[in-house]
Amino acid sequence: MDDDEVLPEDLLEDEHEWLYRGMFLESSDLWRKWEECIEPRDLTKRGRICRDQHSRNDDTETAYTSWSTERDKAQEFGEEARSKATGEGEVVVFKVPVRTLANRCFHGYYEDESEILIEGTVEDVLPDEEEEENG
Repeated sequence: MDDDEVLPEDLLEDEHEWLYRGMFLESSDLWRKWEECIEPRDLTKRGRICRDQHSRNDDTETAYTSWSTERDKAQEFGEEARSKATGEGEVVVFKVPVRTLANRCFHGYYEDESEILIEGTVEDVLPDEEEEENG
């Protein structure tokens, strides 16, 4: 086990039932909101160096996707992506139940972001409708 690896049981023990991922989806990609999985960009780029580069945004073309234990952080990252986008679209926060994770998970490079990197394709993903319900 790598020293930055975190087990789903550890997340559950810390009372994190869900992990969240904020993304900006351009209008032409809004159909992805209803996909039940999120795939990383390059499954061949694995290991500690790739994780650190991904987490620092040096290279996000890796076998990892970034998630947060905090919904607000995920929303924040989605909004940041929106500010850099040129097209129309919306910020979508996805969530995945920790209890269903079969993937390897790792702490992100910056601990204050509550980031968890998940290796490989993440299954059982749902759009988090919290904003719409509370709006």
